Amino acid sequence: MSIEQPIQEPSPMDAFRQELEEFRSAEQKEGTAKHLSMSKDREPVDFNLLTEEDMGIWERCKAGELTRNDIEMYKDSIPEEEVDRKEFAAFVVHKWMEQMYKEGKL
Repeated sequence: MSIEQPIQEPSPMDAFRQELEEFRSAEQKEGTAKHLSMSKDREPVDFNLLTEEDMGIWERCKAGELTRNDIEMYKDSIPEEEVDRKEFAAFVVHKWMEQMYKEGKL
C-alpha cells in the first residue's frame, strides 16, 4: 500500500519565476525585446535574484494598477549594482507601455 503525497502548489515566488521563464522563452522564439534573455551585452536575468517587491510590481502591472510615478519610484529604488533587477524593471516598463498604448493612453 502506497501513501500518496499531496500535490504541493508552487509558492508565489516560484509561480512568478515560472511566468517570467515563459516570457523569456517567447522572447527567444519570437525575437522580441530582449529584457529577460541573454544579449550581446549581458547574461540572462537571474530570476532567483528578484524580490517580493519585483513580484508585487509585476502583479500590479498585470492588473493595470501602475502609474508612471509608481514605475519611477520602483526603478529608482533598485540599487545600481542589482543589474538583474534593473533589467527586470526595463521589462516591466516595456509591458506597462504596451498596456498603455493598447488602452490609448500613450
